[in-house]
Formats: sequence, structure tokens, C-alpha cells
Amino acid sequence: MSWRRAAVECLRPLPVDEATDRGIEAWLLAAGLPTPSKAVAEIRRQSAAAEDRNPRIRVAPGTCACRYEDLWHIVADRDESAPKPDGAVVGDDIALPDGLLHWQPAESGLPPGRSLSIRRRRGGERIRPLGRGRTKTVKALFQEAHIPPWRRADWPLLYEEEELLAVPGLALAAEAVVANGCEPLWLPRQ
Repeated sequence: MSWRRAAVECLRPLPVDEATDRGIEAWLLAAGLPTPSKAVAEIRRQSAAAEDRNPRIRVAPGTCACRYEDLWHIVADRDESAPKPDGAVVGDDIALPDGLLHWQPAESGLPPGRSLSIRRRRGGERIRPLGRGRTKTVKALFQEAHIPPWRRADWPLLYEEEELLAVPGLALAAEAVVANGCEPLWLPRQ
């Protein structure tokens, strides 16, 4: 991740109720970004959009303002050129372009040493989380955990063949869990 991407993503989010022309301009300037009047006007306009909307407005090359849960965030575009490992072994931490897949011991987890493939979301994925009794969509898990939409695309999903076994930090497939296993956590880069 570039220093620029890290810097803009660490900036304090702008509350929707502070999205006046002056507030937006000050916020963009604090991120070292230009303040084009067209982008400022669009952020102000989209601040009034329905709560279930997540507008994304280009404010500079490689950078967008994204609204989620009544806050505006500065988000850098994803680095599609970074190499992406396609496999993981349960229990072995692995650095990915957008964060760290970390394993920790757990009373109920996946069996250590098991080989899994790492995939990104495509949409429609389902898992039967441990302790839930019924299947849930990955989208619903992200929404329950308040994961912003721009973070979801980089979240690794762990599979064995075509079966989704884990959404790190959010769910383990009940049918794959063993006693004294390992639980995956996703630690995204800030």
C-alpha cells in the first residue's frame, strides 16, 4: 500500500451533517486533495441520499469519497497489480496485498494444517455459521458487522474446493469446525 493510500484512508471521516461546502472543502484539503466545485457539490447533494445508499464520488485520480452509515470516507482505489496468493494453510499467517490473514487458537476452529484456497467475493456466497443454525449470505454478515462496502471486495474468503469454510473474523462453517482448532482473523491495512 502506498503512503498516499494509507494517509487518505486514515483521515477522520466527515459526518453527513457537517457536509457543507466549507466543511467538505476543509476535509478534502486535510487529505491533501483538490476541492473541485463539482465534487464538493456532488458530495453535498449525495449527503441527502437515503440512508441505505452508499454513493461513491471521484474527487481526484485514484481517490473517491464514499458515504457509509452517515459518514463520508476518503478511499483510495485498489491496487489491482499487487500479487495475490491463492492458497493458505490453517494456522499459518499470510500477508495479502490488502492486509494480514492471521490465525489464532480457538476452542472451536478449523483443523490446523488444512489447505484452503483464498478467493474474493463474487456475490451470492452463503455459509452456515457456527452457532447460527441456518445459512447466511456473506453480504448479510458484512452488513451485520458494519463492514464498509469498499472493504468487502478485499476480504478473503476461505474455501475447500467449492465449499466456503470461513469469512475471517465473521464466520466459520459449522460443518468444518473441530475442537481446539484455529480461527482466522482478517486484519485489513489501514
